[in-house]
Amino acid sequence: MDIPHKLKNKAKMVKQKKRAQDFFASCHSKQILDDEIVCLAAYIDAAKLIFNDRSVSKSIASEILFLENLQDLNPRLKYQLKLYLEITKYLAINHKNKGDYQNNIEHFKLTNSLIKTPVLVIAGGASLMDESTLEAYNEFFIELMHGFEGTIISGGTTAGIPGMVGAIKTKTEKKGTLDFSLIAYLPHELPPDATRSLAYDHFYETESTHFSALDILSYWCDLIGNRINPADVFLIGIDGGSLAALEYRIALSVGAKVGLMTHSGRAVDDLLQDNKWKNYPNLILLPENPVEACGLIKKSIKRYYPNKILLLFIGIA
Repeated sequence: MDIPHKLKNKAKMVKQKKRAQDFFASCHSKQILDDEIVCLAAYIDAAKLIFNDRSVSKSIASEILFLENLQDLNPRLKYQLKLYLEITKYLAINHKNKGDYQNNIEHFKLTNSLIKTPVLVIAGGASLMDESTLEAYNEFFIELMHGFEGTIISGGTTAGIPGMVGAIKTKTEKKGTLDFSLIAYLPHELPPDATRSLAYDHFYETESTHFSALDILSYWCDLIGNRINPADVFLIGIDGGSLAALEYRIALSVGAKVGLMTHSGRAVDDLLQDNKWKNYPNLILLPENPVEACGLIKKSIKRYYPNKILLLFIGIA
């Protein structure tokens, strides 16, 4: 490599590092608000830059150190920000020697159990979804879950999308053996109006006392700790509020495939109108037709239906 080319590359790296530092500086202004969702959303935007250019990964380590030295930041918020940055730091390192970074991820894991792949994350609206809107996705979930072999992560309660996922699993299970596990990451204290769904196989409890980004970050930590490449994870998003909006962006930022159900409302519609995210390369728009939507998902997930050529519909009363 000639000297001018080396100097040009060095100048580029300096410029990119400066951009990352500027992004983090804008995040610091959000910390004053003490709003977990707003603050973490700012960091996700910063990490988006880092993943686009992994040469600035050292900026993440500097930011983690900065957070550790903050004395007046909400401890819960600090923990979430550090966890997200540890995940991004691990994923941003492109050399083979990731041992130390892996150890940091291990520190945050909630389970050492093997997570069977492939992995589907089903996210979206819960208590605020009305029954008629929810019922429109019944056929989609029946087709999606039939024959799936792997792990499904969803919200774990009886409300909305997580509740429908659990109910369909229970009814399907009565008709034959299932080859997937349904798991959830929940705060150790549920709000008074939330109830765990008995259809879920495992619950992993976070230290939060309410539904928060910590539940989302914890499952990503466990997936990555299991050496599961985020690119092999498919998140399905339907409707949802501010927390679901964050969940969709976290998944996009770490490199997962994110399929958003077209015209499903709220968080989905907002993201598809957000210029920073609507053209993200791993974002997939799912059509409203359940057969077509399932077809797109199945093509995107390796080993989705082993040894099965025909896609079958099953009737559930």
